[in-house]
Amino acid sequence: MFRDGATEHLPYRGEAPVGPGEIALPGGIARLLGVDVGETVTAIGPTGEQATLTLVGGFDPPERDDPFWYGDQTPFPPPDSTELPEALRFASRVVLFRDGKVEAEGRPEEISARLTVD
Repeated sequence: MFRDGATEHLPYRGEAPVGPGEIALPGGIARLLGVDVGETVTAIGPTGEQATLTLVGGFDPPERDDPFWYGDQTPFPPPDSTELPEALRFASRVVLFRDGKVEAEGRPEEISARLTVD
């Protein structure tokens, strides 16, 4: 999880990922993929490189009134902010997909500057 304490503020199953090769997925994505905690998934990057990841945890959306996500403790900037979300601050490169095709790739600050809300 990208934020300390997140598992205490989500309907969470399993363990939090703690090392390379471990992943937690939203419950809907895990159901769509047909995987459960303890099983593996293969992620394919934009260059075709593959990585096998073990699903160690799963979660459902947080409660809408939890200030950890939606109140004064939220890690996300306001909708009109130009500040990068916390999850992207540590990324060295991001790829933006639209309709299954690569629309842009580069450093997070370059990509976020080009994002618009439709």
